[in-house]
Amino acid sequence: MKSIRLFSLVPALALTLFLALTTNHAAAAKPKTPPPPPEDDRKLIKLVNVKTSEVVIVYKHDGSTHTYKVDFATVLKVNNSAGKIEDLKPGMVVDDYVERDNENLDSLSVSGKR
Repeated sequence: MKSIRLFSLVPALALTLFLALTTNHAAAAKPKTPPPPPEDDRKLIKLVNVKTSEVVIVYKHDGSTHTYKVDFATVLKVNNSAGKIEDLKPGMVVDDYVERDNENLDSLSVSGKR
C-alpha cells in the first residue's frame, strides 16, 4: 500500500515542479515595455530683437512661444554674470525668469547653448 501511495505522489510532485518552472519561465520571457521618454521641460531663447528689446522664449514641452519685453529695469544674467540684451543669443537655455507682468520681464537668467 505504501508503495502505491509513493508512486502516485511522485507524478504529482513532478507535475507541480514542471508547472512551477514553466510558469516562471514564461513570465520572465514576456517582453517589457520601455518607460516613456522624459518630458523636455527646457525653455530656450528662440529670437532676440535688440531694436525692439524683445525676447522670444520657446517652451520645449509643447513648442509654444511667448514674447517678452526687456527694459531698463530687467535684470539680465548670462552664464551667472551680469549681461545685456546684446549678449542673448538664440538657442541659449533659460535657467530662470520672473515676469513683471504678462509682457515684461523682471529678470532673466540664461546659460550657453545645450
